[in-house]
Amino acid sequence: MRTQTQSPASVRNVYCLFIRAILILTIICPLCKTLTAQDIEIRNPSFEGLVDKALVPAEWQIGSKSPDTQPGIYGVDKIASDGTTYVGAMHGSSWDETYGQKLSTPLKAGRIYTFSFDMAYAPFYYSKICFGSLGIYGGNGINSKEDTLWTSGVFYNTEWQRKVITIRPKKDCDYLLFSPYIDGNCDSSSYSDVLVDNLSSTIKEVPQIEVSVSNACRSFNNGSAIVRVMGGEGPYTYDWSPGSYSDATVSHLASGKYTVKVTGANGTSAEQEVVIGEYEVKATATLINNSCYNSNNGAIYMSASGGKAPYAFSIDEHTGFVYNNNFTALSAGTYNVRVRDAANCLVEVSNLSITEPNELKIMAVTAKNISCNTVQNGSIAVSVSGGSPAYTYEIIGSGTVQMDSVFRGLNDGEYRFRVTDDNQCYVEGEGMISREARDCALYLPTAFSPNGDGKNDLFRAVVHDDVSAFRLAVYGRWGQLVFESRNPDTGWDGMFKGDIMPAGHYVYMVTYTDSHGQDMKQTGTLVLVR
Repeated sequence: MRTQTQSPASVRNVYCLFIRAILILTIICPLCKTLTAQDIEIRNPSFEGLVDKALVPAEWQIGSKSPDTQPGIYGVDKIASDGTTYVGAMHGSSWDETYGQKLSTPLKAGRIYTFSFDMAYAPFYYSKICFGSLGIYGGNGINSKEDTLWTSGVFYNTEWQRKVITIRPKKDCDYLLFSPYIDGNCDSSSYSDVLVDNLSSTIKEVPQIEVSVSNACRSFNNGSAIVRVMGGEGPYTYDWSPGSYSDATVSHLASGKYTVKVTGANGTSAEQEVVIGEYEVKATATLINNSCYNSNNGAIYMSASGGKAPYAFSIDEHTGFVYNNNFTALSAGTYNVRVRDAANCLVEVSNLSITEPNELKIMAVTAKNISCNTVQNGSIAVSVSGGSPAYTYEIIGSGTVQMDSVFRGLNDGEYRFRVTDDNQCYVEGEGMISREARDCALYLPTAFSPNGDGKNDLFRAVVHDDVSAFRLAVYGRWGQLVFESRNPDTGWDGMFKGDIMPAGHYVYMVTYTDSHGQDMKQTGTLVLVR
Protein backbone atom coordinates (compact mmCIF):
# COMPACT_ATOMS: atom_id res chain seq x y z
CA MET A 1 0.00 0.00 0.00
CA ARG A 2 1.43 3.39 -1.00
CA THR A 3 1.26 6.17 1.44
CA GLN A 4 0.90 9.72 0.10
CA THR A 5 3.34 12.16 1.62
CA GLN A 6 3.31 15.97 1.57
CA SER A 7 6.15 17.92 0.20
CA PRO A 8 8.23 20.09 2.51
CA ALA A 9 6.87 23.19 0.74
CA SER A 10 3.27 22.19 1.48
CA VAL A 11 4.04 21.59 5.14
CA ARG A 12 5.71 24.96 5.34
CA ASN A 13 2.63 26.70 3.84
CA VAL A 14 0.25 25.07 6.32
CA TYR A 15 2.50 26.04 9.18
CA CYS A 16 2.58 29.65 8.03
CA LEU A 17 -1.22 29.77 7.83
CA PHE A 18 -1.45 28.35 11.35
CA ILE A 19 0.95 30.93 12.75
CA ARG A 20 -0.94 33.74 10.98
CA ALA A 21 -4.26 32.57 12.48
CA ILE A 22 -2.72 32.51 15.95
CA LEU A 23 -1.44 36.07 15.48
CA ILE A 24 -4.85 37.29 14.29
CA LEU A 25 -6.61 35.66 17.24
CA THR A 26 -3.99 37.09 19.59
CA ILE A 27 -4.78 40.57 18.31
CA ILE A 28 -8.54 40.23 18.01
CA CYS A 29 -9.50 38.15 21.07
CA PRO A 30 -8.70 40.80 23.70
CA LEU A 31 -11.04 43.09 21.83
CA CYS A 32 -13.70 40.34 21.78
CA LYS A 33 -13.37 39.90 25.54
CA THR A 34 -13.64 43.61 26.43
CA LEU A 35 -16.10 44.89 23.82
CA THR A 36 -19.41 45.70 25.53
CA ALA A 37 -20.27 48.85 23.54
CA GLN A 38 -18.58 51.34 21.26
CA ASP A 39 -15.88 52.40 23.71
CA ILE A 40 -13.69 55.17 22.29
CA GLU A 41 -10.17 55.45 23.70
CA ILE A 42 -8.87 58.77 25.05
CA ARG A 43 -5.13 58.95 24.69
CA ASN A 44 -3.10 60.43 27.55
CA PRO A 45 -6.24 61.06 29.67
CA SER A 46 -4.14 62.31 32.62
CA PHE A 47 -2.53 65.09 30.52
CA GLU A 48 0.99 63.99 31.46
CA GLY A 49 3.71 66.10 29.89
CA LEU A 50 6.30 68.83 30.41
CA VAL A 51 5.11 71.97 32.17
CA ASP A 52 5.17 74.72 29.58
CA LYS A 53 3.15 77.69 28.50
CA ALA A 54 1.35 77.68 25.18
CA LEU A 55 1.84 73.92 24.88
CA VAL A 56 -0.36 70.90 25.60
CA PRO A 57 0.75 67.33 26.49
CA ALA A 58 1.37 64.62 23.95
CA GLU A 59 -1.66 63.23 22.08
CA TRP A 60 -3.46 66.55 22.56
CA GLN A 61 -3.60 69.40 20.04
CA ILE A 62 -4.07 73.13 20.39
CA GLY A 63 -7.14 74.34 18.56
CA SER A 64 -6.83 78.05 19.24
CA LYS A 65 -4.50 80.50 21.07
CA SER A 66 -2.31 79.13 23.83
CA PRO A 67 -3.60 76.75 26.50
CA ASP A 68 -0.88 75.71 28.97
CA THR A 69 0.46 72.55 30.57
CA GLN A 70 0.18 73.33 34.30
CA PRO A 71 1.02 73.87 37.14
CA GLY A 72 3.38 76.81 37.44
CA ILE A 73 2.26 78.95 34.50
CA TYR A 74 0.96 82.51 34.99
CA GLY A 75 0.32 82.17 38.73
CA VAL A 76 -1.50 78.82 38.66
CA ASP A 77 0.06 76.50 41.23
CA LYS A 78 -2.69 73.95 41.95
CA ILE A 79 -1.47 70.33 42.38
CA ALA A 80 -2.73 67.91 39.75
CA SER A 81 -5.62 65.65 40.71
CA ASP A 82 -3.97 62.73 38.84
CA GLY A 83 -0.32 62.38 37.87
CA THR A 84 1.74 65.57 37.81
CA THR A 85 0.33 67.85 35.10
CA TYR A 86 -2.95 69.05 33.69
CA VAL A 87 -4.19 71.62 31.16
CA GLY A 88 -5.39 75.14 31.85
CA ALA A 89 -7.17 77.44 29.42
CA MET A 90 -8.65 80.95 29.42
CA HIS A 91 -11.41 82.67 27.53
CA GLY A 92 -12.10 86.37 27.07
CA SER A 93 -14.18 88.54 24.78
CA SER A 94 -11.43 88.40 22.14
CA TRP A 95 -9.38 85.44 23.38
CA ASP A 96 -10.48 81.83 23.02
CA GLU A 97 -8.12 79.05 24.08
CA THR A 98 -9.13 75.58 22.89
CA TYR A 99 -7.54 72.14 22.81
CA GLY A 100 -8.69 68.69 21.85
CA GLN A 101 -7.97 65.30 20.38
CA LYS A 102 -8.88 63.45 17.22
CA LEU A 103 -10.75 60.34 18.28
CA SER A 104 -9.79 56.88 17.11
CA THR A 105 -13.46 56.22 16.38
CA PRO A 106 -15.90 59.05 15.65
CA LEU A 107 -18.78 59.86 17.94
CA LYS A 108 -21.99 58.80 16.21
CA ALA A 109 -25.03 61.04 15.95
CA GLY A 110 -27.93 60.03 18.18
CA ARG A 111 -25.93 57.61 20.33
CA ILE A 112 -25.41 58.20 24.01
CA TYR A 113 -21.94 58.30 25.55
CA THR A 114 -20.51 58.89 29.00
CA PHE A 115 -17.12 59.84 30.36
CA SER A 116 -15.68 61.65 33.40
CA PHE A 117 -13.04 64.21 34.34
CA ASP A 118 -11.90 66.56 37.11
CA MET A 119 -12.24 70.32 36.78
CA ALA A 120 -11.46 73.37 38.91
CA TYR A 121 -11.36 77.16 38.72
CA ALA A 122 -8.27 79.37 39.17
CA PRO A 123 -9.19 82.81 40.59
CA PHE A 124 -5.95 84.21 39.13
CA TYR A 125 -4.57 83.09 35.78
CA TYR A 126 -2.37 85.73 34.13
CA SER A 127 -4.93 88.22 35.49
CA LYS A 128 -7.94 88.19 37.77
CA ILE A 129 -10.55 85.66 36.59
CA CYS A 130 -14.32 86.16 36.81
CA PHE A 131 -15.37 82.52 37.23
CA GLY A 132 -14.87 79.02 35.93
CA SER A 133 -16.61 77.54 32.89
CA LEU A 134 -16.13 74.62 30.53
CA GLY A 135 -17.66 73.81 27.17
CA ILE A 136 -17.15 70.43 25.44
CA TYR A 137 -17.70 70.41 21.71
CA GLY A 138 -17.66 67.96 18.81
CA GLY A 139 -16.75 68.59 15.21
CA ASN A 140 -14.71 67.54 12.24
CA GLY A 141 -11.69 69.77 12.83
CA ILE A 142 -9.38 70.51 15.74
CA ASN A 143 -11.00 73.87 16.44
CA SER A 144 -14.54 73.01 15.34
CA LYS A 145 -17.48 73.76 17.63
CA GLU A 146 -20.11 72.36 15.31
CA ASP A 147 -21.89 70.47 18.09
CA THR A 148 -22.10 71.70 21.69
CA LEU A 149 -22.02 68.47 23.66
CA TRP A 150 -21.98 69.81 27.23
CA THR A 151 -21.54 73.09 29.15
CA SER A 152 -20.84 73.46 32.84
CA GLY A 153 -22.40 76.82 33.51
CA VAL A 154 -20.62 79.28 35.81
CA PHE A 155 -18.81 77.65 38.74
CA TYR A 156 -16.44 78.81 41.48
CA ASN A 157 -15.00 75.64 42.98
CA THR A 158 -11.23 76.02 43.36
CA GLU A 159 -10.87 72.39 44.47
CA TRP A 160 -10.99 69.55 41.97
CA GLN A 161 -14.54 68.46 41.31
CA ARG A 162 -15.33 65.17 39.63
CA LYS A 163 -17.81 65.37 36.75
CA VAL A 164 -19.49 62.38 35.13
CA ILE A 165 -21.34 63.57 32.05
CA THR A 166 -23.54 62.06 29.37
CA ILE A 167 -23.49 63.39 25.81
CA ARG A 168 -25.62 62.75 22.77
CA PRO A 169 -24.05 64.12 19.55
CA LYS A 170 -26.36 65.61 16.97
CA LYS A 171 -23.94 64.67 14.18
CA ASP A 172 -20.95 62.42 13.64
CA CYS A 173 -17.83 64.00 15.19
CA ASP A 174 -14.14 63.11 14.67
CA TYR A 175 -12.78 65.56 17.25
CA LEU A 176 -13.46 66.28 20.93
CA LEU A 177 -12.70 69.89 21.94
CA PHE A 178 -12.40 71.59 25.38
CA SER A 179 -12.70 75.33 25.98
CA PRO A 180 -13.87 77.75 28.68
CA TYR A 181 -16.42 80.37 27.65
CA ILE A 182 -18.10 83.56 28.91
CA ASP A 183 -21.55 83.08 30.40
CA GLY A 184 -22.64 85.59 33.03
CA ASN A 185 -21.58 88.97 34.38
CA CYS A 186 -17.99 89.44 33.29
CA ASP A 187 -16.80 92.76 31.87
CA SER A 188 -15.20 92.96 28.45
CA SER A 189 -11.66 93.07 29.86
CA SER A 190 -12.00 89.97 32.06
CA TYR A 191 -11.70 86.23 31.55
CA SER A 192 -13.14 82.89 32.58
CA ASP A 193 -10.90 79.84 32.91
CA VAL A 194 -10.88 76.10 33.53
CA LEU A 195 -8.38 73.52 34.77
CA VAL A 196 -8.99 69.97 33.50
CA ASP A 197 -7.35 66.70 34.59
CA ASN A 198 -7.90 62.95 35.00
CA LEU A 199 -10.21 62.12 32.10
CA SER A 200 -11.62 58.61 31.97
CA SER A 201 -9.61 56.41 29.63
CA THR A 202 -12.57 55.73 27.35
CA ILE A 203 -15.71 57.37 26.12
CA LYS A 204 -18.29 54.63 26.56
CA GLU A 205 -21.40 54.15 24.46
CA VAL A 206 -24.50 53.66 26.59
CA PRO A 207 -27.27 51.41 25.29
CA GLN A 208 -30.60 53.22 25.30
CA ILE A 209 -33.40 51.87 27.44
CA GLU A 210 -36.90 53.21 27.85
CA VAL A 211 -39.04 52.00 30.74
CA SER A 212 -42.69 52.87 31.10
CA VAL A 213 -44.21 52.31 34.51
CA SER A 214 -47.60 52.20 36.15
CA ASN A 215 -47.59 53.21 39.77
CA ALA A 216 -48.93 51.05 42.56
CA CYS A 217 -51.74 51.97 44.86
CA ARG A 218 -50.65 52.61 48.40
CA SER A 219 -50.34 49.31 50.30
CA PHE A 220 -51.00 47.26 47.13
CA ASN A 221 -48.63 45.38 44.78
CA ASN A 222 -50.29 46.41 41.53
CA GLY A 223 -47.54 48.41 39.87
CA SER A 224 -45.99 47.36 36.56
CA ALA A 225 -43.08 48.18 34.23
CA ILE A 226 -42.36 47.61 30.53
CA VAL A 227 -38.82 47.82 29.12
CA ARG A 228 -38.16 48.92 25.54
CA VAL A 229 -34.63 48.63 24.15
CA MET A 230 -33.41 50.69 21.16
CA GLY A 231 -30.29 49.64 19.27
CA GLY A 232 -28.02 46.74 20.03
CA GLU A 233 -28.61 43.18 18.95
CA GLY A 234 -31.34 40.88 20.18
CA PRO A 235 -32.54 38.68 21.62
CA TYR A 236 -32.21 40.35 25.02
CA THR A 237 -32.14 38.98 28.52
CA TYR A 238 -33.56 40.91 31.47
CA ASP A 239 -32.43 40.82 35.06
CA TRP A 240 -34.47 42.69 37.66
CA SER A 241 -33.38 43.46 41.19
CA PRO A 242 -34.92 43.03 43.66
CA GLY A 243 -37.31 40.30 42.62
CA SER A 244 -35.25 38.27 40.12
CA TYR A 245 -37.76 38.87 37.33
CA SER A 246 -36.53 37.94 33.83
CA ASP A 247 -39.07 39.47 31.45
CA ALA A 248 -39.40 42.81 29.69
CA THR A 249 -42.84 43.26 31.25
CA VAL A 250 -43.17 42.87 35.01
CA SER A 251 -46.36 43.27 37.02
CA HIS A 252 -47.50 42.89 40.63
CA LEU A 253 -44.83 45.34 41.78
CA ALA A 254 -44.95 47.23 45.04
CA SER A 255 -43.89 50.86 45.07
CA GLY A 256 -40.15 51.34 45.39
CA LYS A 257 -36.89 51.36 43.46
CA TYR A 258 -35.81 48.57 41.12
CA THR A 259 -32.88 48.04 38.77
CA VAL A 260 -33.21 46.33 35.40
CA LYS A 261 -30.15 45.11 33.48
CA VAL A 262 -30.65 44.42 29.78
CA THR A 263 -28.06 42.30 27.95
CA GLY A 264 -28.02 41.85 24.18
CA ALA A 265 -26.84 38.88 22.15
CA ASN A 266 -23.54 40.68 21.44
CA GLY A 267 -22.77 40.98 25.17
CA THR A 268 -23.46 44.70 25.53
CA SER A 269 -25.57 45.66 28.54
CA ALA A 270 -27.17 48.61 30.20
CA GLU A 271 -28.77 49.19 33.57
CA GLN A 272 -31.50 51.59 34.54
CA GLU A 273 -33.16 52.43 37.79
CA VAL A 274 -36.91 51.98 37.68
CA VAL A 275 -39.05 53.77 40.22
CA ILE A 276 -42.55 52.46 40.85
CA GLY A 277 -44.30 55.29 42.59
CA GLU A 278 -47.47 55.31 44.59
CA TYR A 279 -50.65 56.73 43.20
CA GLU A 280 -51.23 59.64 45.49
CA VAL A 281 -54.93 60.17 45.22
CA LYS A 282 -55.49 63.35 47.16
CA ALA A 283 -58.89 64.49 48.26
CA THR A 284 -60.10 67.61 50.00
CA ALA A 285 -63.52 68.50 51.31
CA THR A 286 -65.42 71.75 51.51
CA LEU A 287 -68.08 71.69 54.22
CA ILE A 288 -71.33 73.61 54.35
CA ASN A 289 -72.74 73.53 57.86
CA ASN A 290 -76.43 73.51 58.66
CA SER A 291 -77.80 77.02 58.81
CA CYS A 292 -80.38 76.27 61.52
CA TYR A 293 -80.71 73.96 64.45
CA ASN A 294 -82.10 70.53 63.55
CA SER A 295 -82.13 71.26 59.80
CA ASN A 296 -80.66 69.11 57.01
CA ASN A 297 -79.22 71.62 54.56
CA GLY A 298 -75.57 70.76 55.24
CA ALA A 299 -73.33 69.66 52.35
CA ILE A 300 -69.93 68.14 51.55
CA TYR A 301 -68.26 69.10 48.27
CA MET A 302 -65.31 66.86 47.41
CA SER A 303 -62.38 67.52 45.08
CA ALA A 304 -59.76 64.96 44.07
CA SER A 305 -56.40 64.98 42.29
CA GLY A 306 -53.55 62.60 41.53
CA GLY A 307 -53.94 58.97 40.64
CA LYS A 308 -55.99 58.24 37.54
CA ALA A 309 -59.15 60.11 36.66
CA PRO A 310 -62.11 59.75 36.72
CA TYR A 311 -62.89 59.58 40.42
CA ALA A 312 -65.82 57.96 42.19
CA PHE A 313 -67.05 58.95 45.64
CA SER A 314 -68.81 57.18 48.49
CA ILE A 315 -70.11 58.68 51.72
CA ASP A 316 -70.06 56.33 54.70
CA GLU A 317 -69.19 52.67 54.32
CA HIS A 318 -72.63 51.43 53.33
CA THR A 319 -73.04 53.77 50.37
CA GLY A 320 -72.00 52.72 46.88
CA PHE A 321 -69.59 54.73 44.74
CA VAL A 322 -71.02 57.38 42.45
CA TYR A 323 -69.42 59.77 39.98
CA ASN A 324 -70.81 62.75 41.83
CA ASN A 325 -68.58 64.67 44.22
CA ASN A 326 -71.37 66.65 45.89
CA PHE A 327 -73.30 65.32 48.90
CA THR A 328 -76.18 67.54 49.98
CA ALA A 329 -79.19 67.54 52.35
CA LEU A 330 -76.98 66.40 55.23
CA SER A 331 -77.95 66.75 58.86
CA ALA A 332 -75.43 67.55 61.58
CA GLY A 333 -73.00 64.74 62.26
CA THR A 334 -69.65 63.16 61.38
CA TYR A 335 -69.09 61.67 57.93
CA ASN A 336 -66.38 59.65 56.18
CA VAL A 337 -65.95 60.00 52.41
CA ARG A 338 -63.99 57.52 50.27
CA VAL A 339 -62.52 58.42 46.88
CA ARG A 340 -61.65 55.77 44.29
CA ASP A 341 -59.69 56.48 41.11
CA ALA A 342 -59.68 54.58 37.80
CA ALA A 343 -56.83 52.35 39.07
CA ASN A 344 -59.03 51.31 42.03
CA CYS A 345 -56.81 53.18 44.47
CA LEU A 346 -58.70 54.40 47.52
CA VAL A 347 -58.28 57.32 49.85
CA GLU A 348 -60.56 58.20 52.73
CA VAL A 349 -61.26 61.61 54.19
CA SER A 350 -62.44 60.89 57.70
CA ASN A 351 -64.22 62.70 60.48
CA LEU A 352 -65.84 65.40 58.37
CA SER A 353 -68.00 67.24 60.85
CA ILE A 354 -71.17 69.01 59.71
CA THR A 355 -72.20 71.32 62.53
CA GLU A 356 -75.31 73.28 63.34
CA PRO A 357 -75.82 76.38 65.47
CA ASN A 358 -77.30 76.16 68.94
CA GLU A 359 -81.04 76.22 69.06
CA LEU A 360 -82.47 79.70 68.73
CA LYS A 361 -84.43 80.22 71.95
CA ILE A 362 -86.47 82.95 73.59
CA MET A 363 -85.02 83.22 77.07
CA ALA A 364 -87.29 85.91 78.51
CA VAL A 365 -90.20 88.13 77.54
CA THR A 366 -90.71 91.25 79.65
CA ALA A 367 -93.94 93.17 79.08
CA LYS A 368 -94.38 96.75 80.36
CA ASN A 369 -98.03 97.73 80.69
CA ILE A 370 -99.54 101.02 79.57
CA SER A 371 -98.93 103.45 82.40
CA CYS A 372 -102.23 105.41 82.48
CA ASN A 373 -105.62 105.97 80.91
CA THR A 374 -104.84 108.19 77.95
CA VAL A 375 -101.48 106.98 76.57
CA GLN A 376 -100.14 104.10 74.43
CA ASN A 377 -96.71 103.33 75.85
CA GLY A 378 -96.80 99.61 76.40
CA SER A 379 -93.61 97.68 75.47
CA ILE A 380 -92.37 94.09 75.13
CA ALA A 381 -88.66 93.35 75.65
CA VAL A 382 -87.36 90.04 74.22
CA SER A 383 -84.18 88.23 75.29
CA VAL A 384 -82.87 85.46 72.97
CA SER A 385 -79.88 83.10 72.74
CA GLY A 386 -78.45 80.64 70.24
CA GLY A 387 -78.77 80.77 66.47
CA SER A 388 -76.46 83.02 64.48
CA PRO A 389 -76.44 86.69 65.49
CA ALA A 390 -77.32 89.37 64.54
CA TYR A 391 -81.06 89.16 65.20
CA THR A 392 -84.04 91.05 63.82
CA TYR A 393 -87.42 91.44 65.54
CA GLU A 394 -90.96 91.96 64.24
CA ILE A 395 -94.51 91.95 65.50
CA ILE A 396 -96.19 89.42 63.24
CA GLY A 397 -98.58 91.20 60.91
CA SER A 398 -97.13 94.65 61.53
CA GLY A 399 -94.91 94.65 58.44
CA THR A 400 -92.12 96.33 60.43
CA VAL A 401 -88.73 94.67 61.09
CA GLN A 402 -86.38 96.19 63.63
CA MET A 403 -82.94 95.55 65.13
CA ASP A 404 -84.08 96.68 68.61
CA SER A 405 -85.16 93.85 70.89
CA VAL A 406 -87.83 96.07 72.52
CA PHE A 407 -91.19 96.69 70.87
CA ARG A 408 -92.42 100.13 72.04
CA GLY A 409 -95.57 102.23 71.72
CA LEU A 410 -97.87 99.25 72.06
CA ASN A 411 -101.58 99.42 72.90
CA ASP A 412 -103.17 96.93 75.23
CA GLY A 413 -103.70 93.47 73.85
CA GLU A 414 -101.94 90.21 73.00
CA TYR A 415 -98.99 90.29 70.58
CA ARG A 416 -97.21 87.53 68.68
CA PHE A 417 -93.67 88.30 67.57
CA ARG A 418 -90.86 86.66 65.59
CA VAL A 419 -87.08 86.75 66.10
CA THR A 420 -84.94 85.93 62.99
CA ASP A 421 -81.18 85.30 63.05
CA ASP A 422 -78.52 85.96 60.42
CA ASN A 423 -79.19 82.59 58.71
CA GLN A 424 -82.92 83.32 58.45
CA CYS A 425 -83.72 80.84 61.22
CA TYR A 426 -86.54 82.10 63.41
CA VAL A 427 -88.43 81.51 66.61
CA GLU A 428 -91.78 82.95 67.67
CA GLY A 429 -93.23 84.06 71.00
CA GLU A 430 -96.01 86.14 72.50
CA GLY A 431 -96.62 88.80 75.13
CA MET A 432 -99.58 90.53 76.77
CA ILE A 433 -99.95 94.30 77.36
CA SER A 434 -102.49 95.64 79.93
CA ARG A 435 -103.56 99.20 80.66
CA GLU A 436 -103.28 100.72 84.14
CA ALA A 437 -106.58 102.45 85.02
CA ARG A 438 -105.32 105.71 86.47
CA ASP A 439 -104.75 109.33 85.63
CA CYS A 440 -101.63 110.25 83.69
CA ALA A 441 -99.20 112.09 85.96
CA LEU A 442 -95.64 112.22 87.31
CA TYR A 443 -94.98 112.13 91.06
CA LEU A 444 -91.89 112.70 93.19
CA PRO A 445 -91.49 111.58 96.82
CA THR A 446 -90.60 114.11 99.50
CA ALA A 447 -88.07 111.93 101.36
CA PHE A 448 -85.91 108.78 100.97
CA SER A 449 -83.53 106.76 103.16
CA PRO A 450 -80.56 105.22 101.25
CA ASN A 451 -79.53 102.79 103.99
CA GLY A 452 -79.58 99.61 101.92
CA ASP A 453 -82.66 98.05 103.55
CA GLY A 454 -84.46 97.79 100.24
CA LYS A 455 -87.08 100.40 101.16
CA ASN A 456 -86.98 103.92 99.76
CA ASP A 457 -83.26 103.55 98.92
CA LEU A 458 -83.56 105.71 95.78
CA PHE A 459 -85.04 109.07 95.04
CA ARG A 460 -86.68 108.84 91.60
CA ALA A 461 -89.78 109.88 89.74
CA VAL A 462 -92.93 107.75 89.75
CA VAL A 463 -94.14 108.10 86.18
CA HIS A 464 -97.73 107.25 85.20
CA ASP A 465 -97.53 108.92 81.82
CA ASP A 466 -95.75 108.69 78.48
CA VAL A 467 -93.10 111.36 78.98
CA SER A 468 -90.16 112.54 76.91
CA ALA A 469 -87.30 115.05 77.27
CA PHE A 470 -87.07 114.00 80.92
CA ARG A 471 -84.48 115.59 83.25
CA LEU A 472 -84.23 115.25 87.02
CA ALA A 473 -81.70 117.39 88.94
CA VAL A 474 -80.94 117.48 92.70
CA TYR A 475 -79.10 120.40 94.33
CA GLY A 476 -77.35 120.67 97.69
CA ARG A 477 -77.60 123.30 100.41
CA TRP A 478 -75.31 125.71 98.58
CA GLY A 479 -76.89 125.18 95.18
CA GLN A 480 -74.34 122.70 93.84
CA LEU A 481 -75.61 119.99 91.45
CA VAL A 482 -75.25 116.62 93.22
CA PHE A 483 -77.30 114.38 90.90
CA GLU A 484 -78.70 114.47 87.36
CA SER A 485 -80.56 111.88 85.27
CA ARG A 486 -82.39 111.88 81.94
CA ASN A 487 -83.84 108.40 82.49
CA PRO A 488 -87.01 108.23 84.57
CA ASP A 489 -86.03 104.77 85.81
CA THR A 490 -82.73 106.01 87.25
CA GLY A 491 -82.79 107.49 90.74
CA TRP A 492 -80.39 109.15 93.21
CA ASP A 493 -78.72 106.88 95.82
CA GLY A 494 -77.52 109.68 98.10
CA MET A 495 -73.92 109.66 96.76
CA PHE A 496 -71.94 112.40 95.07
CA LYS A 497 -68.61 111.64 93.36
CA GLY A 498 -68.21 108.54 95.53
CA ASP A 499 -68.94 110.32 98.80
CA ILE A 500 -71.94 109.72 101.04
CA MET A 501 -74.01 112.91 101.22
CA PRO A 502 -75.15 113.94 104.69
CA ALA A 503 -78.75 113.75 105.87
CA GLY A 504 -80.76 116.92 105.41
CA HIS A 505 -82.80 118.92 102.95
CA TYR A 506 -82.11 119.04 99.20
CA VAL A 507 -83.86 120.78 96.34
CA TYR A 508 -84.98 118.96 93.19
CA MET A 509 -86.16 120.14 89.81
CA VAL A 510 -87.73 117.91 87.12
CA THR A 511 -88.60 118.92 83.58
CA TYR A 512 -90.31 116.80 80.92
CA THR A 513 -92.81 116.78 78.08
CA ASP A 514 -96.00 114.91 78.93
CA SER A 515 -98.12 112.68 76.70
CA HIS A 516 -100.13 115.71 75.50
CA GLY A 517 -96.98 117.44 74.32
CA GLN A 518 -96.98 119.94 77.20
CA ASP A 519 -93.63 121.03 78.65
CA MET A 520 -93.79 120.47 82.38
CA LYS A 521 -91.64 121.60 85.30
CA GLN A 522 -91.79 120.65 88.97
CA THR A 523 -89.61 121.78 91.85
CA GLY A 524 -89.61 120.92 95.51
CA THR A 525 -87.70 119.94 98.61
CA LEU A 526 -86.78 116.41 99.61
CA VAL A 527 -85.35 115.06 102.81
CA LEU A 528 -82.44 112.61 102.88
CA VAL A 529 -82.79 110.48 106.00
CA ARG A 530 -79.80 108.54 107.40
